[in-house]
Amino acid sequence: MERIYFTTYKGKRVLIQDVSEMHPGREFSKTIEKAKKLIFAEPLRSVLSVFDASNCSFSDESVQLMSEFVVGNTPYIKTAAVVGANGLLQMVLTSLVKKSGRDISSFKTREEALDFLAAFEE
Repeated sequence: MERIYFTTYKGKRVLIQDVSEMHPGREFSKTIEKAKKLIFAEPLRSVLSVFDASNCSFSDESVQLMSEFVVGNTPYIKTAAVVGANGLLQMVLTSLVKKSGRDISSFKTREEALDFLAAFEE
């Protein structure tokens, strides 16, 4: 199953970052690295992004990795949506929003997130 890919949704190009059901470790790290490569190859402030973290778990190490990832990719992101942020992940998301200085909208489903991104206008 491909976890990091661009798709077109309602005429908008959107980066899907699917870490759903994932646990900390090598697969998570490799997935984040692949996302970095795709994002950093795009023009500044051009990427519409969905980060689907439904039912995944995190360790201190993976939270640190995500923090560096979000702060590092900020110049490339037009806007971002997160799916499945609840409990601990919601607290991590709040912290990442503060560190990165950007808005990251949270949604219960991927479809809601995609609808938000498709309707996004600067």
